[in-house]
Amino acid sequence: MPTIDRELLDEAAAKGIVSPDQAERLWTFLSAHGGRTVVKARGAGDGFRFSFTAALYYLGGMLAVGAMGFFLELAEKRLGGWGVLGISAAYLLVTVALAVRLEARGLVLPVVLLGTLAVVLVPVGVWGVYRALHVPVGQHPILLEFSAAAAAAAVFFRFRAPALLLPLVGTLWLLGMDLATVLLATGLESRSKEYETFRKGYSIASGLLVLAAAFWVDLRTRPARDHAFWLYLAGLAAAWGGLTLLDASDVAGTLAYLAVNAGLMLLGAALLRRAFTVFGAVGVAIGLASLGDRYLKDSWLFPVALTVIGLGVVGFGLWWSRNEGRLSARLQAVLPAGMREAIASRRAVP
Repeated sequence: MPTIDRELLDEAAAKGIVSPDQAERLWTFLSAHGGRTVVKARGAGDGFRFSFTAALYYLGGMLAVGAMGFFLELAEKRLGGWGVLGISAAYLLVTVALAVRLEARGLVLPVVLLGTLAVVLVPVGVWGVYRALHVPVGQHPILLEFSAAAAAAAVFFRFRAPALLLPLVGTLWLLGMDLATVLLATGLESRSKEYETFRKGYSIASGLLVLAAAFWVDLRTRPARDHAFWLYLAGLAAAWGGLTLLDASDVAGTLAYLAVNAGLMLLGAALLRRAFTVFGAVGVAIGLASLGDRYLKDSWLFPVALTVIGLGVVGFGLWWSRNEGRLSARLQAVLPAGMREAIASRRAVP
């Protein structure tokens, strides 16, 4: 019996060898006529569908992390920093070996969990060296962050699982935050309002850069796996989080925040990226609640307003589910041709 690889069919469609409709019909025909191996379709979630097996993976990962914590605590008390280094190195070797073996079996989720654990183990080992040499961590925190970022990059480029972009972007965000603070905010008090505003501004700026990278990946590449989704998620978390934490001292600021989040919802509909829609909807709810707190504080009308907002969000969700396709088609009409082609070549992902 022939082996059928759906990812190759999707890649052929992305390169224009066949149309997406032809790839879908060919997949259906071959599957119905004795295909021996079926590989999941591109953009189907990279193995992250909720299932009992996935729950077991997560449970096993949490138990492994808990056991590692106990080992490291005992090593630090009885063997000192070198003991921490030795335990973390042993864990790292076992983790990477298991990830390589499971990768060969096509098990994406456990590979991602093990890869993320490997990223965490590297700065833990570096911290063990600090302890052994009696060097205060506070004097050189950037070295810990740099080791984590280097480990995240190595793990991602070795296993290429799209979800491993999250620890990579996260560690780079943290490293960049401290570097920017050292280079640009040395004169600010660590607990001052200006210092916190600087950090939030950095988060917004770095998030926008990641979103720009995600747009580029979405527009210029046709990978078998959806790397752009994880970049969108990381960029939104950084930019939206920094924006949300900024203090809106006046109504104009709150209205601007509402406008940005409404724009995110429209952008999500246009790009068929529901992450934008989710972040935008949460932001709109936060903005409306902020206005209610500003004008109805200590009033019985405030809980009533919150109830109305909650019901309105639910109603909007129902309206959105019925009209998302039509709205998306209208919004996509204003996008560049390359982006429309990229959207058409993939399935909508969350």
